[in-house]
Amino acid sequence: MIKFAKAFYTKQLPTQYQNNRLIEALPQIKTTDEITIAMLKEPRFSRSEADQPSEVKQYSLNKIFAYFHPLDEHIKLAYDIDIMIREGYVGRNPNDKINPVLSSERPLDCDTDYDSVRSAGFVGISGAGKTTSTNKILEMYDQVILHDRHNALTQVVWLKIECPLDGSLKQLCISFFMEMDNILGTNYHEKYGKKRNSIEDMIAMMTKVASIHYLGILIIDEIQNLSEAKSGGASKMLNFFVTLNNTISVPTLLIGTLKAKKLLQEDLRHGRRMDGRSIPDWKGLENDELWEVFVEGLWEYSWVKNHPELNHEFLNILYEESQGIIDVTMKLYALAQHYVIMNGSETLTPDTFKYVAKKGLVYMRPMLDALKSGDPIEIAKYSDMSLLSFDEIKTNYFTPSAILKRNIKNEDEARELLNQKIVDIITRLQLEGIEYDVAEECVEELVKKHPRLTVTELSYKAFNKINKKSNSSSKVKLSEDLVLLNLYKEAKESEVDVHSVFRENGIIKKPIGELY
Repeated sequence: MIKFAKAFYTKQLPTQYQNNRLIEALPQIKTTDEITIAMLKEPRFSRSEADQPSEVKQYSLNKIFAYFHPLDEHIKLAYDIDIMIREGYVGRNPNDKINPVLSSERPLDCDTDYDSVRSAGFVGISGAGKTTSTNKILEMYDQVILHDRHNALTQVVWLKIECPLDGSLKQLCISFFMEMDNILGTNYHEKYGKKRNSIEDMIAMMTKVASIHYLGILIIDEIQNLSEAKSGGASKMLNFFVTLNNTISVPTLLIGTLKAKKLLQEDLRHGRRMDGRSIPDWKGLENDELWEVFVEGLWEYSWVKNHPELNHEFLNILYEESQGIIDVTMKLYALAQHYVIMNGSETLTPDTFKYVAKKGLVYMRPMLDALKSGDPIEIAKYSDMSLLSFDEIKTNYFTPSAILKRNIKNEDEARELLNQKIVDIITRLQLEGIEYDVAEECVEELVKKHPRLTVTELSYKAFNKINKKSNSSSKVKLSEDLVLLNLYKEAKESEVDVHSVFRENGIIKKPIGELY
């Protein structure tokens, strides 16, 4: 049995909201701090969880995606939606004998400009948090409220439907009836959602149902999925939303990717309606204080044993690889932890994030590159790109077997490079008259001790070491011109100070202490 919230009435401070039980049954208008607390989601976590087995920790990583920290744009959206709901109810007071919004027998309350509050368009790139934020805001309201005093009525505060992929306008209407049935236990889909009904008939029935249940706001998500071909072209789609707005007389919030912006702005008449409440386009966060606040909160959720302190290098790397897109940032952070936990290193470094971004976010690269370019045309091409889930990325790129294969491959490549370095040094020493066995023993020892030195630097060190062990009469003179030339070339290619390289290799002496 479906249970509804029972109406509890509280007096509203704004005078236009008073003596209207539809509004007085809503929560009191919240302060910014109250909205922040209501929307904030911090999953239970203890640093001791980092000591759990790696197989267990990979399950815990999903807690990252439950974390939600409301930022300025989320607070603004919460107020926008709240105002739309309350203002939409001003002209539909059930205490009035005639509903002024649905009738022309009396004018609207002159204190409220209804035309300016009915609709809003809300667009942004995939992963910016549009749907998650909207859902968090709607959770602050009882969706269905039962009024049993005086004339009993069932109030639906909000209804959110999603456009199906390649969907038609008719299918969108059917979704409305199905969702109403889902929350009310009614059978509107069976009565009004038959496919043989025309769109005009369905809109008329939607208006009737919305009026009966005093719908507060209709939210239509993923509107970029509406198919122009199946809907009779962009013009018909625009007319549908205008007609829906005019007849259903309920505030409507349309949510979509930047691809939908063209649809919302193409018709001037519709464009004015979508500007009733100004909701800026949602893109990625800027690399500023808000970004730091968001990452600081996220950074606490770490199951890595050797968890580093957050610094500007990590902040900049995360921003560079995610372009401030909240969904991408959370996936990147979870993937980095998953990778170092499963390979056993248990250590996060800036290079870790670069690596997992390169391997795991390869399918997002066109969109991220477009965002980096700042070119609106390029951004629009990829703005509605679907983002893989964390589990899909793990399955495709970061399974234990895939990580093991990459580690083995990396080790083999490193070993091959090391062996080639040893061969090159030995060959140089042989050219200077040093026997192979003597050169091999010395070079292998030096390479283990100084793996990052270049071939020229190691050759010079090996030659000096061998000469020190030999009798002065049997010392071999290495071609100093060749050594100097090679060291000079390598210093220039590496963009390091030549003087420093010569001093490190003992070619230039310190003026005090080494010459006297």
